[in-house]
Amino acid sequence: MGRVGLLKRARHIFFDLLSFDSCQAKTINFGMILFIAAVLPTSKLNYLPVRSIYKEVFGIEPYSVGLTRAMSRLLHGDFAGAMQFNKLVFLVFIVILALFCINAYRWYVYYKKTGNIYSFENMGGR
Repeated sequence: MGRVGLLKRARHIFFDLLSFDSCQAKTINFGMILFIAAVLPTSKLNYLPVRSIYKEVFGIEPYSVGLTRAMSRLLHGDFAGAMQFNKLVFLVFIVILALFCINAYRWYVYYKKTGNIYSFENMGGR
């Protein structure tokens, strides 16, 4: 494979990861979201202000305020602290975990069926 082919594949993987288009991209992205929330130091998040542009403009607090901090607290084992930041954190965690597992299974089935780890079938501009 030449340099141009390698660059096309790298570009395809990059845009696939950004778009959540394939089961491989979804598995990698959801896994990274959980990993980053797990290693993010929760003590550093307390010093950042909890702000919502939506609340400042429209005066309505959206459901997503504090979700990053809540997820980080949840993954560090502080369930009460997670609940204080956002009550929907447990539901969001279950949904992310379910999506991760479903797409990891689809990736496994794709691998067993084709023998390939990643799909380059829909790669445009060949």
